[in-house]
Amino acid sequence: MFTLPRQIYEGETALEEFIGFLEQEGLKKIFIVTDKNLVELGLFDILLNALDGFDTKVFDGVVPEPTLEVVEEGGKKAREFKPDVIIALGGGSVMDAAKGVWIKYENPEFDLETISPFRRIGVGKKSIFVSIPTTSGTGSEVTLGVVYTVEREGRREKIALGSFELISNIVVLDPRFVKDLPKSLTIFTGLDALTHAVEALVATTANDFTDALAIKSIINIFEILPKLVKDLDNIELRRRMHLTAMMAGMAFSNSGLGLAHGLGHALGAALHVHHGRIVSLTLPYVVKYNMSDEAAREKYELIRRLLVLHKLAEDTEFHNQLYSFIKNIGGDVSLNKIVSKDALVKKLSDIVELTIQDPDVIYNPVTPDVEAIEQLVMKMYEGEL
Repeated sequence: MFTLPRQIYEGETALEEFIGFLEQEGLKKIFIVTDKNLVELGLFDILLNALDGFDTKVFDGVVPEPTLEVVEEGGKKAREFKPDVIIALGGGSVMDAAKGVWIKYENPEFDLETISPFRRIGVGKKSIFVSIPTTSGTGSEVTLGVVYTVEREGRREKIALGSFELISNIVVLDPRFVKDLPKSLTIFTGLDALTHAVEALVATTANDFTDALAIKSIINIFEILPKLVKDLDNIELRRRMHLTAMMAGMAFSNSGLGLAHGLGHALGAALHVHHGRIVSLTLPYVVKYNMSDEAAREKYELIRRLLVLHKLAEDTEFHNQLYSFIKNIGGDVSLNKIVSKDALVKKLSDIVELTIQDPDVIYNPVTPDVEAIEQLVMKMYEGEL
């Protein structure tokens, strides 16, 4: 199965083309899900001005790492408004929350913790779901997944869920919404996209479609991201990175992810670290660990050679290419700058347990055990592959 959004508007006129579609279809009631930060930054105004003449309602209560309570609140407001269209304007957290709001609008009794590819949700009967990403990395605009934060027995956990019903009906990929993204977020969201592509490439359910998207995404990121970090105002580089991040999202949404994301979810919840920052930190270590799988090793060798051919990396092992790229671009390659060793050791058993339970690990080419995860985490602390 290979699933994509039904319509994608891409480029500097994407928003205007989308508005034309709404007018053509007679869709007038628009419920916008976003966060207060985007409202303050003025990105919300770009959309609101374009929707002049439409009946709009805004829910700006989304917080980073959204909780189920936030989603329930948004769903209640959507049911009161009864929109034709739900628009998610934001990064991964906003899009994840908005997908839950969509569910709670159309099927209020549905238990969000039971979201699964194997369970019918029943969305799309009352409204269409539109994603307008304001970061270039999460891929949430084209993916089936959502991640919510829950509190259980005094411990914060991230739960990763997904359903093909939650893939956006329409995506508006307009670089105007990412042109002012600060350097740190440009780096970490870009590295998030890189991690998506690398994990999609060797996932156990990868196929020729996802391989093509993943390989092109990796090459693009090695080429574009270093240039963009040095020229943040370059709208064409922004457009290309925005498109590449979506391609990486298409790849992993149809193939699965792996251990880098399983570890990243667990470490991110324990250490309160930005998702893109922590998953990319884990990536070189997981790639080296996966080298014991022959099929994964062959794919790593292919992309390694392509990066050398395009003069985007040194002629060394793929995990070393990744390590150097992440370090040179301004990402992290060790945990010792984030947490003390004592604090990490205290949380190690929880991190291991959450990693083992994470559904993304199912798609990893090598199945890790407790000892392997512990060793990987401690290698990450030292910063040595």
